[in-house]
Amino acid sequence: MKENLKLGIILCLITSFAGVFLGFANEFTKEVIAQNAKLSADDLKEILPKANKLEDFAFEKNEDSTISEVFQAKNGSENEGYIIKVSPKGFNGPIDMVVAIDKNREISGVKVLSQAETPGLGAKVEESSFSEKFKGLTIEDNIKIVKTSPSSQGEIQGITGATISSNAVSSGINDAISFYKENVLGEDLSKEKILNLSKINLEGDITELTIELEEGIEKVSIVSNGEKEIGYAIEASEVGMYEEKPIKFALGISTGGIITGVQIIDHKETAGLGDLIEDENFLNSFIGVSSLDKLSVKENTNEIDLSVYGEVVNVDSISGATKSSMAIIKGITNVINFYNNNLS
Repeated sequence: MKENLKLGIILCLITSFAGVFLGFANEFTKEVIAQNAKLSADDLKEILPKANKLEDFAFEKNEDSTISEVFQAKNGSENEGYIIKVSPKGFNGPIDMVVAIDKNREISGVKVLSQAETPGLGAKVEESSFSEKFKGLTIEDNIKIVKTSPSSQGEIQGITGATISSNAVSSGINDAISFYKENVLGEDLSKEKILNLSKINLEGDITELTIELEEGIEKVSIVSNGEKEIGYAIEASEVGMYEEKPIKFALGISTGGIITGVQIIDHKETAGLGDLIEDENFLNSFIGVSSLDKLSVKENTNEIDLSVYGEVVNVDSISGATKSSMAIIKGITNVINFYNNNLS
């Protein structure tokens, strides 16, 4: 009896000590993670060498923004630039990083502070061999990740096997540049979110049709050249990455049932990833497709049919942005079905 009581007391004490130790270890781990996400003096020297102090830059935070902190970097009283902390979404979660823009409006440095990307692949975004590629680019460069050797200013070759992580970093840099332009330079970056006939390769007079619309179809207009009707401009929407923020687009289709063009009117897809649906190469892949064709998309080795008409036309989804590109393909399929059932 006494032995059992003694054993019980010992086990109780061990459990108590273990609980205290785990609690301490958990708090210590949290502190390490928090410290890793902070900008050190060495980091400052690395990304903006002439600066020796930081001052908070006041701005109104937006819960949808990836921007969390902004500092004005100074050397004494002289402004050397701005450091913007941004947390774009990577493959395994947010990538905490800082972007330094110097007084010459060039990127003087990029530093990943913390990340949880795949070791040996996406985790390489932390390496200077990758971040150094952005150094010297200006705020006017169209920064984007490419898979092959860069062919123009602003193109950066991504990390092999880590497209999403690479794009996340470029997305964060572009977010920082947009913030700098709007909040430091005072530029208005808002886009006019309306149909542009030239974007869908239909030129002429446009008249909205009174027609019963279906789910996803928002507006139908006829485009005429004099007395001759040459095609339709159909405005539609499809859910992409965010259900509450659908992608709005317009499809041009000739009276002969041939797609003339696609315009992305508005979207809130992830910068550097989903926003690649605006890429001309992707949108131009639909031009010339017949309303009697069957659109399909090849993702890895799986072919997914999206229509019930004619011959198969394969459209490549965007690497790292499958959900966004699939939304466009599905949306276009819906418009084609509407056209075939109501306008052809």
